Amino acid sequence: MRIMNKDELWYCLNLLNDKLAIMGVYGEIGIYGGAVMCLVLNARDATEDIDAILNPKYDINKAVKLVAEELGISDNWLNDGVKGFVSENNDLILFNAMSNLNIYAASPKYMFAMKSLACRTDNKNDIEDIKFLLEYLGITSVSQAEEVIYQYYPQKRLLPKTFYVLMEILGG
Repeated sequence: MRIMNKDELWYCLNLLNDKLAIMGVYGEIGIYGGAVMCLVLNARDATEDIDAILNPKYDINKAVKLVAEELGISDNWLNDGVKGFVSENNDLILFNAMSNLNIYAASPKYMFAMKSLACRTDNKNDIEDIKFLLEYLGITSVSQAEEVIYQYYPQKRLLPKTFYVLMEILGG
């Protein structure tokens, strides 16, 4: 999969809105992961894809495929692979309202909890994202980090590596 910068992401999202308009569909997506870090928080310049929850799923997936065909990119550029990480306390904020597409984004606290839950230590972006979110949220201790994480996920969902990473980053 190719990396997309902010301009390319916005171009794809605008084209998605246009396709939905042609189809006569009004849709909503909730974005997570690298797309939030890139588009909403300006924490990085690019991401591989847009992790999202789609509504209505069938129609948006159809429009996603049309965008991919038109641009010659993978139809996985916008996907719902994040659904296994979505919390019951799904904390989304309206980020951008287009004519046929509302884009909601995970709040910074929610992003921190999600990134901590995933805690892919083999993924440089995940660790950098966690560091960025700790600073952005003013979290300076593991106990403060736990307090935020437990707003979204039960303790049993977190792996020990999450706490080791947080202790390493926060020094305690």
